[in-house]
Amino acid sequence: MGLELAFAMLMLIDYGQTRDIKNHPGYYETNPLLGKHPSDARIRNYFIGATVAHAAITYALPEKYRPAWQWGTIGVEAAVVLHNKGIGLKIAF
Repeated sequence: MGLELAFAMLMLIDYGQTRDIKNHPGYYETNPLLGKHPSDARIRNYFIGATVAHAAITYALPEKYRPAWQWGTIGVEAAVVLHNKGIGLKIAF
């Protein structure tokens, strides 16, 4: 439960940072599922869907594989959040 909560919190931060991209001329979204200039609604729907899908995959995985999946995705998401912070994106809600 704790690892899933950590992942969800990182997704929430990434969501806020992704919404802030429009405030930075010359920046664009690099996630091909969102497109370069996604609407707030598209961003919201993507992050809700991805977070729910992550929880469903975690639940569906055999228990012995869950930590590897969760730590791996937490690592990826943490790297994205840190990169976004490094380029000056804020958390916008």
